[in-house]
Amino acid sequence: MVAPSPASKANKSPASKANKSTTGRTDSGKKNGPVKAPSSARERRRIKKLDAILDAAELLLMQLGLDGLTMAKLAAQVDVTAGALYRYFDSKDALFVQLQVRALNDVGTAVRAKWQALDAAHCGGGSARDRGDEALASLLAANAVHGQFAVDKPARFGLLAMGMAEQRDLIADDGSLAVWQGVQVLVGEIAERVDVAVRAGVLEAGDEGRRALLLMMAGQGMLQLRKMSRHVSGIPPVVELSAEVCRALLLSWGAEPAAVARAGTRLG
Repeated sequence: MVAPSPASKANKSPASKANKSTTGRTDSGKKNGPVKAPSSARERRRIKKLDAILDAAELLLMQLGLDGLTMAKLAAQVDVTAGALYRYFDSKDALFVQLQVRALNDVGTAVRAKWQALDAAHCGGGSARDRGDEALASLLAANAVHGQFAVDKPARFGLLAMGMAEQRDLIADDGSLAVWQGVQVLVGEIAERVDVAVRAGVLEAGDEGRRALLLMMAGQGMLQLRKMSRHVSGIPPVVELSAEVCRALLLSWGAEPAAVARAGTRLG
């Protein structure tokens, strides 16, 4: 067991603090995180139409690629004029950004739901060992949900992979900032769970924000092998590989193997 360190909070870098303090807002003021329910019938209709446009754009993007997707083709797909699309998006860049932000929001929503279920099941009670196991389980759960998202929603996962892995600058800097702010929302929440594990004494003190980013992006990178694994034999199941990377990171930060194993049994 790693002794809890009162200095753990002092070890946070400015980047870590930024992760926790971010509001998840884009430059236009729209939140990247959870949003409130629409307050009027008109707003609900607009959101329903926006979702339909995004669904169609997602499908076209997977079929044609980013270069093949045009606003004219999208307009024809959803039976509106190209001009009408610009009431929703200023440009194709803005459309691509919104697609990535929606995918990030989906991952975040699923992770939060899993955390809520774990928290409700254990309620933070029990022994110190139980609390430590719960803290580690929440980190394993974030990785597991990320992996399941790649399986259940491959098109949306592909959007994230496209935006993060493509070497070309697919969108302008302000669009990249909006997507990064969406990443920061989830990374900040994972960082809080890392901090809980440090205070529970199951991880050594360290930069929680950096660790959270490692957990998320190492998993993302490993899961991107899914596309290749469909065409090349001999690649182990990538969701299992992603989970293995997550466990290896926790062990490298001081978690005991037995504690990581026990935490894994809590995922259900």
